[in-house]
Amino acid sequence: MFKVGGFNEYSIENQVVYDAFLDLIELNFKKFNYNHIETPVVEKNEVLLSKGGEDISKQIFGLYGLAQGVDDIKKYSLRFDQTIPFARFVVDNFSNLLFPFKKYQIGKVRRGERQQKGRFKEFTQADIDVIRNQKKFDNLFYYDAEIIAILYMTIFDIVGVCDKKIDFTVNINNKLIIESILKKISSSEIIEKKLVGIVDKFHKLSKSNFIEELSKNSVSDEDIDFLVSILSKEIFFEDLPDILNLIDDDNYKKGVNDLISLLEILLSISSSLGINIKYKIDFSIIRGLDYYTGTVFEIFIDEFPEFGSICSGGRYDKLTNSLSSKINCSGVGGSIGIDRLYSIFLDKKITFSQKDFQTGPDYFFLNFDETNKEILSIMLSFLKKGKSVEIYPFEDKFKKQLDFANKRLSKNVVIFGQNEKSNNYYIIKNMKTGNEQKILIN
Repeated sequence: MFKVGGFNEYSIENQVVYDAFLDLIELNFKKFNYNHIETPVVEKNEVLLSKGGEDISKQIFGLYGLAQGVDDIKKYSLRFDQTIPFARFVVDNFSNLLFPFKKYQIGKVRRGERQQKGRFKEFTQADIDVIRNQKKFDNLFYYDAEIIAILYMTIFDIVGVCDKKIDFTVNINNKLIIESILKKISSSEIIEKKLVGIVDKFHKLSKSNFIEELSKNSVSDEDIDFLVSILSKEIFFEDLPDILNLIDDDNYKKGVNDLISLLEILLSISSSLGINIKYKIDFSIIRGLDYYTGTVFEIFIDEFPEFGSICSGGRYDKLTNSLSSKINCSGVGGSIGIDRLYSIFLDKKITFSQKDFQTGPDYFFLNFDETNKEILSIMLSFLKKGKSVEIYPFEDKFKKQLDFANKRLSKNVVIFGQNEKSNNYYIIKNMKTGNEQKILIN
C-alpha cells in the first residue's frame, strides 16, 4: 500500500455515491439562496491562529520547501477548517458584500490529528454560514434556526436513499450555559479550559472515568454531582424556564433565554416546512474551538453515536474582530462532515438503491468502420442536446460491444450499421426494457 493513512480514497462505485451526496448538499444550500464562494486551501499562519491559539497550532499542516528541508518553514499552512478563512474573506471583501451575507463552501480541509474511526487527516466540509455587521444580530436567532433546519433537511435527503432506515438527532446547547457552569465549579481559568475538554468527552467516557477526570482537576464531590446531574438531565423546550435561575449568573441566564428564542424559531420553521426536526437539549455540547460563543449544535446518527457527530456548528460573535479591529461581524454557521457520514455507511455496509446512482451514459454508441463518420455526427447531435454519451473506441463484435455498454450501466445503446445507413435511420435500444426505437435521420 502506497497511500498515506488518514486520507480517504474511494472506489469508482463509492465515489459515484459520494459525488451524488455532494451534489445533493449543494442543491439544498442553493435552494435557500446561499452564495457559493471558494477560499484558498492555504492561509497565512497569523490568520489560522487568530482564534484557537495552541489547540489549532497542533492541528494545522505547515508548509515548507521539500528541497530545503524543515529549516525552510513557510509563514502559511493548509486550512484546518473553512470558518476562519471565511472570516478573512469577509475582512478582505467587506466593502463589496451585502449584509447579511449568506454563503456556502464545499471543500477539503486537513488536520494533523490521530487517525481513528470517523476521524481523518483530510476530509470534505460542506459549510453554510451567515455573517452580519449589525449589532442587533446579537439577539436575532432566525439564521441560527434556518441553518440547523437546512442541515437537518439535507441529511434527511441523504439518508433517504439508504436501504436501511436511519434516524438522527440534533443536540443543541448554548455555550454560555456550560461555560457559566464550569466557571462556577473551577478554581482557575486554566482548570476551566481543562474542564471544557473533559465535558466535550462526556458521552465518550464511562461515568466513573468522567468523575475521575474531574477529580484530577480539583473539582469537589459536590460540584461533580451537580455537573453530572445537569449533563445527564433530560431537558425539553418547556423545561428551560424552570432552570433559568439554576445559577445566579447573567451569562447563564442569557444562554438559557437565547436557547429558548432559538428553539421557538426552529420549531416554527419545522412546522412551516412540514418536517419533524428531532432534537434534544444537551448541555454537554460545547464545541471545543474558541471561536464559538453562543448557539452550538451537533447531529448524531442515533444508532451509531460512537462515530461522533456528522454535522456541527454554532454562533461565532466578533470572529472578524480577531483579524481587524475595525471590522466587527457576528456570524453563525454549520458544516456537514460528509466523509464521516459516508464512513458510517461503508463500515455498517449500508447500501443504496442502484437507480439512485445510475452512472452510465445516457447513450452508448456502437462502432462500425463503415459508418464511423456518421456515428460521430449523430453523437455530436446528442451532445448538443445536453445528453451524456460514450462510444466504443473501435469496431468489434456486436455482442462484445453490447456487453461492454451493459457493464458501463448505459441507459440506451445507439446502433447505426450498414443496414441502418441504407435505410436512413438509427436504432435506440433501451437497456433496461430491451425496447428498440427506429429514428429517421433528418
